[in-house]
Amino acid sequence: MKRTFTLFRILEKRISGSLLWLSLITIQLWLHSFAVAQLGTPQVESVYGGRINWISSIPTSATSSRVFISTESANSMFYADIANVTTVPAAGSFQVIPDLSADDNYGSGIQRFDADSASGRVFLIYQTGLLSVTPTASSLTTVVSGNINAVLCYKGNLYFVQDGNQFHFGTIDATTGAFTEGTGSPVAIAISGMMMLKVNPVNNLVYAFAEGGPPTILASTDMYNALSGATTFSTISTTGLGSDLYRGFGIGPDGRLFTGKESSGIKAIAYTDDTTWTIVSTGVAGTYGANIETAGSDTNYYVYYGSGVSTHRGNDGTWATMPNGGTAQTHPNDGAVIADPLNSAVIYLTTDQGIGMSSDNGVNLVEIDNGVEATQVKDFDMNASKSTAWLASKSGIRRVTGYQTTPVWSSAIFPNGDGSPYYSADMDASDTSGNTAYVGNSRIYKTTDGGTNWTQQYTAESLFSFGSYVSTIEVDPYNSNRVWAGYYDQQQTEGGLFYTENGGSTWSQFTSIDLPTDGMDVNDVIVSLEGTDTVAYVAVSYDLSSPAGWGVYKIKKDSTGYTVTHDMSAFVVTIRDLALDASGGIYACGTDAGTNHPVAYYKASGGSWTVLTVSGFPTSQEGRAVTVGKDSSNNDVPLVAVGSSVYVLGNGASGWTLGYTYPAGTEINVLYWDALLVGTGTGIYGQSLSIGSVPAEATKYRTFKISDGLSSKPKKLKFKKVKSVGYRLVEMPTEATVLANEFVKIGKGSPVLLGLKQTAKDSVKKYAWVEFTNAQGKAAETIGKLFTSSHTGAAYPLDSTRKNGKVKKMRGAQKPDVKNYNNIAIEQGVLFNLNLKASSDSILPYGFGNLVLNVSNTLMYAGRQLNGMSLTNLGALLDTTMTFWNQNGINSTEGYAQLQMLIDSVIKPINDGFGKDIDTTNFIITDSTGMIKNKAPYAVHLLGVKTADEVGIVKEPTVKTQSETHGLVGNNEPLRFTLGQNYPNPFNPVTVIAYTLPSNSIVSLKVYDVLGREVAALMNNELNVAGAHSVEFDASRLSSGVYFYRLNVNNGEFTAMKKMLLLK
Repeated sequence: MKRTFTLFRILEKRISGSLLWLSLITIQLWLHSFAVAQLGTPQVESVYGGRINWISSIPTSATSSRVFISTESANSMFYADIANVTTVPAAGSFQVIPDLSADDNYGSGIQRFDADSASGRVFLIYQTGLLSVTPTASSLTTVVSGNINAVLCYKGNLYFVQDGNQFHFGTIDATTGAFTEGTGSPVAIAISGMMMLKVNPVNNLVYAFAEGGPPTILASTDMYNALSGATTFSTISTTGLGSDLYRGFGIGPDGRLFTGKESSGIKAIAYTDDTTWTIVSTGVAGTYGANIETAGSDTNYYVYYGSGVSTHRGNDGTWATMPNGGTAQTHPNDGAVIADPLNSAVIYLTTDQGIGMSSDNGVNLVEIDNGVEATQVKDFDMNASKSTAWLASKSGIRRVTGYQTTPVWSSAIFPNGDGSPYYSADMDASDTSGNTAYVGNSRIYKTTDGGTNWTQQYTAESLFSFGSYVSTIEVDPYNSNRVWAGYYDQQQTEGGLFYTENGGSTWSQFTSIDLPTDGMDVNDVIVSLEGTDTVAYVAVSYDLSSPAGWGVYKIKKDSTGYTVTHDMSAFVVTIRDLALDASGGIYACGTDAGTNHPVAYYKASGGSWTVLTVSGFPTSQEGRAVTVGKDSSNNDVPLVAVGSSVYVLGNGASGWTLGYTYPAGTEINVLYWDALLVGTGTGIYGQSLSIGSVPAEATKYRTFKISDGLSSKPKKLKFKKVKSVGYRLVEMPTEATVLANEFVKIGKGSPVLLGLKQTAKDSVKKYAWVEFTNAQGKAAETIGKLFTSSHTGAAYPLDSTRKNGKVKKMRGAQKPDVKNYNNIAIEQGVLFNLNLKASSDSILPYGFGNLVLNVSNTLMYAGRQLNGMSLTNLGALLDTTMTFWNQNGINSTEGYAQLQMLIDSVIKPINDGFGKDIDTTNFIITDSTGMIKNKAPYAVHLLGVKTADEVGIVKEPTVKTQSETHGLVGNNEPLRFTLGQNYPNPFNPVTVIAYTLPSNSIVSLKVYDVLGREVAALMNNELNVAGAHSVEFDASRLSSGVYFYRLNVNNGEFTAMKKMLLLK
């Protein structure tokens, strides 16, 4: 359901978050100006909470604790600090752990973890193994790979079970958090299934628990701090527990063992102090708890199991439902419960809204969700005056009032205490107050008083599989008594379409013979008025395993009844979402059922469906949501969500333009216009839309400058932590530090910085090139020897050294210094290529290689006209002539003069023109994604200091048509993903591959031979900024033949492959 309204205002929202400050650092962005559709930066709405998987807490001082949570959303883990925890606890705002945010793609996969108090590190179980992380960016490390079943941190020790049969133990370094495997670890253990590990505080043995009917409980033969290769595990008797399924495990301060089960909707606890188990019915309604927590002294302690609490050791007659006599903002659910390590009266627990806290052993509960962007928004609707709206999410229903003035969002609402995830919400337009609304999970609820009271209207649970849900609700805007509801069945069977004609009192399934007889999974319903007839359009899924319905169905209501037609029968597609424009036309989006790529359609009022262009869309994924906005001229503009991005089709545009990309793991579920509200797996965000030319400051560039700073030994960055400010630099970095950062980016290997590397034996004996081995990261230091003083020797190719009148041939890899080479062509050529590479790696401002020469048309070198040549191509030309000097005529007095001219008149002025000494205003200390790297020793990036116009010998490239630039987009077209044909083609041995990106993207560009074997990785999951790019490919080590190059953007959002021919 989507309806379009006039744009009343540009959203002005409060941004919740924290700022990281680093002395001497200014982060600047430059954007090229081009005609695009722009969506403003998302502004988070104050809708916090989410489905919480697990909780852990550690002390951070004598009076403060830190709480970690994992969620079901794309933002995988958060943390918050609790102040004054020993007196009156005050919860701070949650912040996402940088390495586990939406763009890191860990999603809901973190189910269990534990935190170490001394180091502050969290040890978490993920599908790839056991990982550890802190709230500091770039701290995520892998402890061990493989299948991890359980993990426990206890008094500076780490324990975990791998593959269900190996028990690992060892110590955690209190400073670094590094794990050191204990002597004799791992030892054998025989256990399987969902596991937990605990240490018994009385006998100090390690216990392993696996759920089951009955469960398996093992105890180590040695104490937790005396484990060895001789340690074994003995079985604890579970006689008396029967065959019921038990889940959750805990150990009391007195050594009592606990486990739990669910019986006829009531929780039961079993405990033992020796070998006899006692089973207690708690009287607390609900299902299994995730764990059993105990808190207090060994003679009198509390026991927590899901939403239940025992006030005395778990004994019969001591159990109650939380809140136990007090109040709660939302209902506690049956997830994890963790006691604070400093105050046993304080507990943290999962709630229907997110995470709650009690400071009085469960008597009262408060929500502490602020900052938890994990709401998983599924649907949204707003009244015509834009004052009130309803939101459906996996963590409840939210209502906002005063939206145009001072928005106030409610806490999570769960009709009649129904804590299941909600998927749909719609308002009765006839109630202008906004108090009447319908919401759906597996049932349909209705309120007429703003959510104070609810009535269950309908449920079709008996008709469908477990987990089916109400995917859409649409109140007929022309007859509020008529309401449509669609069910989606996630299992084998299909869902269905239901309706009521009396405001929800009675419901019927639509079973017209014109609909699939075995039902259909419904994704959306919208209602339109066509003439005097009310028409419902129903979007459904195409099921490949049971191909029945697909596309869109039209249900017309007139005086004689209902008429059903398969309105979109010509296109075998799944349609996910529908939206009406101002004229009554309909937009639809979804995915092609055969090739699985996003599709979009439009139907004018009373017309037929037409296919909209897919130009600009990714080649995979599906259209998840669509809405219709307004451009600056009040034209209707469709917006479609594909994956984690929103695309815009401007008025009269020939293709979709990328408006905004959310972090890679974000799931966009709903788009709603006025201006634009985007409901995602992490929350709901407001964005403004503008279409047209985006003014921008001219890009400034920077090059390495030959100086003492460049030739010195790289200095590692040193920081001093300043209270309430952050980290302050102790001393200024040098250019050598920046150069070292480039070689950190390059990694191991031997980068060629001038000429073309040869691999064939006969070629190695003939030709030379400049190559610096980066062993132990020493390349930057070695290169510095080339720049200890300015080269005064004439320019010569890589044919010979000329020292003191003696000529000595050069062959193979060279590692030149100024003393033995003194060749200005080598000095300036290496420096030029360093500038190109560092710019492409964003160590220097990106785009340097795209600049083109702005010189006389008569200026020639090696038979090539230089004017208009890109700096990337200039570098390729220089490399070719420096190595293959004889073939290119650089082998005589005249040829040497040409090289001298190129260096003196072109290369050196460019190197010098953009160079500048480092000062406090022209560098930043970040990585290429903008994350601050306080602990990285060389993480310095130089900021631009001059524009191309200011230097003069170069200029910005002119964006030409695709045929003119081998893949760049035209002047009047929005920038989109393209891969151009390499140029030149055929080539020998260097060619250039061009591509364009409409947004900052992760790029892989690889070359393959005819057998499909990878022969070169030109880009390997590297961040590229939006714009036109070109990459040089040197095939000197390859034999002649056909090769293929493949571009992969954002892990499959866009892929393309082209052929090229190498002729030697």
